[in-house]
Amino acid sequence: MKTYHGLPASPGIVIAPAKRYIRTSLLDRVPEVCVVRDMSIEIETINHALANAKKYLDNMRNTYVEKDLVDALELIVENIVQEALDLVNAEKICSSLAIKKVYEKYAELLRSTGSQLFAVREADLRVAVEMLLSGIFTEEANLLPLDISGKIVISEELGITEFFELLRRGIKGLITSSGGVTSHVAIVARCNNIPYVITPSLDASSLKDETYVILDALNGLVIIEPDETTIKSYESKAENYWRTLEQIGKHAYEKAVTLDGYYVDVLCNVGNLEEARLASTLGCDGIGLFRIEFLYMKTKPPTTPELQEIFEKAASFFENKPVVIRAPDIGADKPVPYLSLREENPFMGLRGIRLLLEYREELFKPFIEAFLRAYKNHPNLKLLLPMVSRVSEVLETIELIKEVAGKLNIDISGLNLGIMVEVPSTALLLDKFAETGRIRFISYGTNDLTQYVLAVDRTNPKVGAIYDDLDPSVLRLLNLSMSTAIRNNLEVEVCGELASRQLAIPILLSLGVNALSVNYSVVGVVKYTIRGIHVGETKEHLIQYVLNSMSSQEVKETLKKYLLSKGLAVLG
Repeated sequence: MKTYHGLPASPGIVIAPAKRYIRTSLLDRVPEVCVVRDMSIEIETINHALANAKKYLDNMRNTYVEKDLVDALELIVENIVQEALDLVNAEKICSSLAIKKVYEKYAELLRSTGSQLFAVREADLRVAVEMLLSGIFTEEANLLPLDISGKIVISEELGITEFFELLRRGIKGLITSSGGVTSHVAIVARCNNIPYVITPSLDASSLKDETYVILDALNGLVIIEPDETTIKSYESKAENYWRTLEQIGKHAYEKAVTLDGYYVDVLCNVGNLEEARLASTLGCDGIGLFRIEFLYMKTKPPTTPELQEIFEKAASFFENKPVVIRAPDIGADKPVPYLSLREENPFMGLRGIRLLLEYREELFKPFIEAFLRAYKNHPNLKLLLPMVSRVSEVLETIELIKEVAGKLNIDISGLNLGIMVEVPSTALLLDKFAETGRIRFISYGTNDLTQYVLAVDRTNPKVGAIYDDLDPSVLRLLNLSMSTAIRNNLEVEVCGELASRQLAIPILLSLGVNALSVNYSVVGVVKYTIRGIHVGETKEHLIQYVLNSMSSQEVKETLKKYLLSKGLAVLG
């Protein structure tokens, strides 16, 4: 028996035989030189590959809820094809080499940033390229194991299309040696209750197929060839976990009110209209974060009428409940093809509100117009500004909103305008943001905020153990920031991963949070936990102890002990 420690990316416990998956690459089959004479054949070949890729993506889109991820892949495929066609015509090269050259161009651009998050995005790029090459070579890009139903798949890395296929074939758990807890694969795994651990120290090639494995994705453990005593212990733990998860899920349709009468909105994060519609049927009290970035990752930005229609439909799903539309948070790891952005450190560069103000005529004003037109008919819409770091950015935005509203003759006196709190500068200056007179609410993006506070790349498994949004330093900053927000009459929301963490709920409510915005798959767990705690108690006995802790582990132990004392089941 051997135990490996890793990062839990999707919670759960599973005991099953393992199946290795070693990726192969069709890129290696592309010739280094291939000059052609009949260009029409090569163009037809690329278009045929595009049609095959779209057919496969349509099947994924119709099978799984995570349609925004599929849409993003389709946009990548389309952009690759367009550039490849240009290369075929300009350089008279064959279709496969043209596609490979496009891949190498963007892969080098992504790698040059030095960020692990861009390595994750490169994996998406490679998946799209190999999807096209599989159409050209008329075979599957990667030969997935057929007999994986009920098994744990172990791989060095995994692309999102491969994971969708594994889901379809009945995968029971996933272990990879690379990846990130905020990667597409991790997000989809959490939505589908597939336990997933990222374990850099585990060499997949060294394991034999059918090796028995315990995957403890609550504590980040992978146990190879466990003994009988360990198996029996984990069988009991697994049964209890999944039974409890099913029972707790039934609380999704109840009101989220604590034992001492403190009410909290449990909102949902969504990325498209289908997710918004689904969220409206699963107990969500509204939408706390509607991400619209993928609408901008085409060859040109969406039109004002297109955006307006989407905003109005989303608002109609929730009637009088809040629907928060975040302005497009593009740049950094979400580049768009029609903007030539070359930055050595994009995460510290032109992104979020900075980019929108830079391209105000081309992007920001059309978005504002679409939002205001939809808001006129649906006052439950709220506007959220991404990656704000200076008060001047908000003042400039307010002037733009006034300008557009004036031209449209729309009254904005009741508009709910908010800002994302994702960087320390914003967290520390909320009193000054409040002095603008226009900010009504704030939403903490704890993923980025934690990353910037701890100076750690959240997608890098080498330092992944350092990244923890329950670190005392992060909680102290939240305490300082939220107390300032409350004194200045700002509504406080949390839309990052911290909002979904069961252990974090007592401390967040103690700090005065009004709303938690989470994935719709955990609404039941969040409401169940809220309904079982007493905010008065946590404020009096818990919060100072947590804030004075020396480590995130100490914080977790304290919070777990509190939840158990209230008779609550703790799911990791």
